[in-house]
Amino acid sequence: MSAEPWSFRFAAIEFSYWAANAAANYKTVFLSAFGFSVIEVGILNAVSSAVSIFVTPITGFLADKLRSSRRVFLLLLGLMAGISAAILLIRGTSPASLSWIAVFSVLLLVLLAPSNGLLDVTVINGCDAVDVKYGKARAIGSCGAITMFALLALFVTERTIERVFVMLILFALPCMFFLTRVRQVCDGLSSNALSVRQSPQVEKLFRNPYFLVFLVFAALNSFAQTSIFLYQPYLIQAVGGSMAFLGFVQAYRVVFELPTLFFMERLSRVFSYRNMVLISSFLWGLMAILCSMIRGFGGLLLVSTLAGLGSGLFVAGSGRFNFSMVPSELQSTAQTLLYGFQAFGGILGSFIGGYFIEALGIFSFHFFIGAVNLAVMLLYALSFFVIKQIVHRDYDSFYAEP
Repeated sequence: MSAEPWSFRFAAIEFSYWAANAAANYKTVFLSAFGFSVIEVGILNAVSSAVSIFVTPITGFLADKLRSSRRVFLLLLGLMAGISAAILLIRGTSPASLSWIAVFSVLLLVLLAPSNGLLDVTVINGCDAVDVKYGKARAIGSCGAITMFALLALFVTERTIERVFVMLILFALPCMFFLTRVRQVCDGLSSNALSVRQSPQVEKLFRNPYFLVFLVFAALNSFAQTSIFLYQPYLIQAVGGSMAFLGFVQAYRVVFELPTLFFMERLSRVFSYRNMVLISSFLWGLMAILCSMIRGFGGLLLVSTLAGLGSGLFVAGSGRFNFSMVPSELQSTAQTLLYGFQAFGGILGSFIGGYFIEALGIFSFHFFIGAVNLAVMLLYALSFFVIKQIVHRDYDSFYAEP
């Protein structure tokens, strides 16, 4: 099959999904605009992360059982669009209205983690099947996020914050359309669905110490990065900007994902996918520590460069690195488990971050987060040497025959 039409379709999926995802990332600004305190925002995010821990691996298990990550991903996108429409129907700021806003916001965030994981599985495997460069398709996804953040920064204020959900719906719909246009490739990768009595042998994943330690690392890494993302509007405010400037900061950050993603295949010849993940963690930790020292909006933009490079490396390396450690028939389960553990880290970040900021301030909070991230990165790097001494196998050949 010619790669040309598939390249466009996968790029369109990535562009529209990450644009919709960027709109969902305005959740902190949205909740703050309706009078939710920093601690209440943290609690709501923690609740959504807690629910995601259970929902995310279930969706991955279902995708492996159906042999179609695409179909389950399509369902999640439809639910996200429906919830966004429900939020737009809420009127007023009565206690009942605010309660519904809280409920729908939690439900929307619950769906983000599994949708991210199933997008990775669908597009990475689909691109491989038709010889399309995944890095370039994913770079177009970053362009979608940049586009959305720019639109939000230009057209959304704290008074018109509900527009983010209109934009989310407008971009979720084309993503769903293009997902229907790649069925031939994605569902054809493994067309034999399991029978009702059969189930993927998920226990294989839990026999691999490399994979288990990666999940722990992902949770702790997510603790730091989720905290930075979640409370960034308060940092912007502390350095003299408006919370609504979040779009500018995020658009600037995502611009620096592009070089890494466009040259992903070339980078993989120099750095292993594992090392991309480790370098990404280091850059995020360094960025957080530098954030504790800045006192101006320009400085915040400058240090966000490190976050952009770190995000690009993580996106480029994490999916394929995870796939290198697991059997091919369990990729959806493994990838959604990864996002589930990241959701667990989000709980820690949401709870601890809110109280930490209230007690000691936003700058001390970022120094603490950066130090944690660097320590976690170092321990994870050392874990490969320890595990190899125990199992006598490398992480990418654990399931190979002895």
